[in-house]
Amino acid sequence: MKEYPHLDDEHIQASEPAATYAAPTVFNPTQQHLLMMFSFMRSDDQLMELKKVLADYYFQQVEKGMAELEAQGQWGKKECEETAKEHLRTPYVY
Repeated sequence: MKEYPHLDDEHIQASEPAATYAAPTVFNPTQQHLLMMFSFMRSDDQLMELKKVLADYYFQQVEKGMAELEAQGQWGKKECEETAKEHLRTPYVY
């Protein structure tokens, strides 16, 4: 029995696979724990509170990393000003 009975051989190019399957997603332990935590959320308010806690955590990590760069002399006012002047937007072509 053909896997795709509505397609005959002349409609399938040789370079095309017969079927494309997505690889299974493998979650690391942190992702698994977060999925478990999010499964306990019973309201939008609880979800927003947990999102804020996570955002605050990552903000603190960035702040700590930037302070380390500054202490090592790898980041300062000059680099901040240069970054502020950079044009990082994607150029859109219409």
